[in-house]
Amino acid sequence: GDAKVSDRGGEHPLPTSGLPCNPVVIYFLERDIAEMEALTGGQRRYFQKRVRLALAEGPKIVSATEHIGGKAVAVRQIVIQPYLHDPNAERFTRYVGKRYTFELADALPGQIALIRTEVPGPNDDFVHPVKTETLSFQAAVRKRPQEPRPAPAKPGDAPRASR
Repeated sequence: GDAKVSDRGGEHPLPTSGLPCNPVVIYFLERDIAEMEALTGGQRRYFQKRVRLALAEGPKIVSATEHIGGKAVAVRQIVIQPYLHDPNAERFTRYVGKRYTFELADALPGQIALIRTEVPGPNDDFVHPVKTETLSFQAAVRKRPQEPRPAPAKPGDAPRASR
C-alpha cells in the first residue's frame, strides 16, 4: 500500500517495496543522519554505521503499553545511544549522549508506534533535552476502492450520427 509521513515540510510519500525494513524507519534515520552530518561536519556513513552497530549489539527490549488513538497498545521499546562510547566522540561532544528510542507494536500497520531522538541537556539531562525529534503513529487510512462510473446516458432525443 501507499505510505506517507507528514512533517513541517508537508506530506512525503514513501517507497513501500524492495526495502529491507519499514520505509518510515529509513525516512526518520536518513533525516537524522543528514542533520548530524550538517551539524558536526562528520561523514554520513560514519553515523549510519554507529546506529547500525548499536542496534546489532542487541539492545535491551522492554515491554510497555502506550495509548495510541485512544486505545492501549502493547509496544516493545528499544533504546540505543550509538555515540556514547564512540572513539571519535571529541569531534561531536554535544551529541555523545544522543538517545534513539524505537517503539514497535504488532497491532499497528507497519509496526512503528514511535521513533524519537533526544539530545540531552547539560550533564546528560534528558528531563530537559536540548533537542527532541519524534515521529509517531497517528492513523491508518484506508482508501475506498474507486467504483467505476457508468457512461453518461444519452437522452432519447439526442442527435444520432448517420451515414
